[in-house]
Amino acid sequence: MCHMETFDLVKWLNLNQGVTSAVLATVMAVITAVYVWATIYLVGLTNKQLQHAIAIEAQRTRPHVVFEIIASNGVVTASLRNLGQTLARNLKVRTEPELKCLLGGEGTIPPEEKEESMPLTDHVITSLAPGREITGFVAFWQRFSERYPSRHFKCVLTYEGPNGEKYVESSELDLAGYSNLKTLKVKGMPEVAANLEKISESLSRIGRGLDSPLVRVIEEAEHAKKQAALLNQAIQELERLKEQGGNPEPSV
Repeated sequence: MCHMETFDLVKWLNLNQGVTSAVLATVMAVITAVYVWATIYLVGLTNKQLQHAIAIEAQRTRPHVVFEIIASNGVVTASLRNLGQTLARNLKVRTEPELKCLLGGEGTIPPEEKEESMPLTDHVITSLAPGREITGFVAFWQRFSERYPSRHFKCVLTYEGPNGEKYVESSELDLAGYSNLKTLKVKGMPEVAANLEKISESLSRIGRGLDSPLVRVIEEAEHAKKQAALLNQAIQELERLKEQGGNPEPSV
C-alpha cells in the first residue's frame, strides 16, 4: 500500500514538474526575502548602535566651558574654565547687562571712578586648553553693587570644538546672595610656606651668631643672687614691722 502511494506521488510530480518548480521557487524567494530583510535590519541596528556610541564618545571628550562671576573677600572676578577634555576655540561671552571692569572709587587708588571693557567679554578668545582657567578682575564689591544693583546677569557663551563643532551655553548668574555674607580670608599653603621659610632663616642666622634673639639672657648664678637679694629684702621688711608691734599689711 505504501509502495503504491509513493509511486503515485512520484508519477504526479513527473506530470506536474512546472507547478512543483514554481512552488519551490516561490518558497525560496520568500526565504531569501526574509533573510535579506533580517540582514538589513541587523545592519541598521548595528549602525544605530555605532552612531550612538560615537555620540556618547563625542559628548565625553568635547570641550565644556563655564563662565562665572565670583565675589570673594570683597573682590569680584570673572572667569572662564574649560572642564572638558579637548581644546575650545573662538570663545565669546555676552552678558546682559554688559559687564565692565570698574576701577577707582571711595577707599581705592585711584579714587576717580572709571569703567573699562572686560577682555573676557569684549574680545574673542582664540583658544582655551582642557583644565585651563582665565580670570579677570571686575571690581571691588562696593563699587560693583553700586554699578549693578540687581546683581543679576544673563549670559550667553559660544565656542567651538577642535573639529569646528559649535556650542552655545546660556545661563543666568545671580550674585544677590553675596550681599550679606561675611568673608574670612584664610592663608593658603604658599603663604604658610613663606612664613615658615622666614622663621627658618631667622633661626639659622641666630645659630650662626649673625642675629641676637629678642630675649634677655642671664647666667644661673646671677639669677640666684638676684632672687636671694629680693628674699632678704622681704625678711627685713617683716622684721621691721614686727619691731613696730603691728601686723604686716599690704600698703596701698
